[in-house]
Amino acid sequence: MVEGINNIQTQNIQKNDNAGRNAVLAGAVGAIGGGTAGYLTKQIIKDGEIKDEFVKEAKKQVINILGENKAERKAVKALYNLEDNPAIDTVKKFLKQNKKFIEKIDDIKVADLLKKSDNEIMDYFNQINKAFSKELKTRLDKLPELMQSWLEKGKKTFKPVESLKDNKMYKGVLKAQQKLKGKAGMIWGAAAGLVLGIGTYIASKTSGTKQA
Repeated sequence: MVEGINNIQTQNIQKNDNAGRNAVLAGAVGAIGGGTAGYLTKQIIKDGEIKDEFVKEAKKQVINILGENKAERKAVKALYNLEDNPAIDTVKKFLKQNKKFIEKIDDIKVADLLKKSDNEIMDYFNQINKAFSKELKTRLDKLPELMQSWLEKGKKTFKPVESLKDNKMYKGVLKAQQKLKGKAGMIWGAAAGLVLGIGTYIASKTSGTKQA
């Protein structure tokens, strides 16, 4: 009978130890999860205003999806990423890599264009670049204002909205947010792994077992 009572007491103590340890671990991991959300909102909002860094990332994501087809998206993205006043070799490379797009928007063969003088090639490129850059700049300049209007009052992150599901600008905003969320997950996931690793170590010590 005494032996049975001792067994019960030991089991209760062990159960209580486990409960306490699990509560601590759950709290730590919960705090880390909260940190993920905090990191995300910190990258988007500051003093009620959308941060310039997030606007910049959103613009990049919008660039990735603008255009009516794959060839146009590729060309628009390439134009956006080109440095100011690119060298002639860079321009020729752009024309070659975006041949399908060039020949679709203009009645010209890229192979024939590349036979012309460097000045003529550059003049042609500048016309394309100016036309698309102007349109692109006009659209992207409106993005910060649009983002502010899209952000639900009192909220710190953007949510999928049915009425905006086909809006490429809004899609870019959601993609930018998802990218930050992934980054936050990596940072805080590493911290969670550390906490859980420590928890396993504590568990092995308190239970009297050895770690593998």
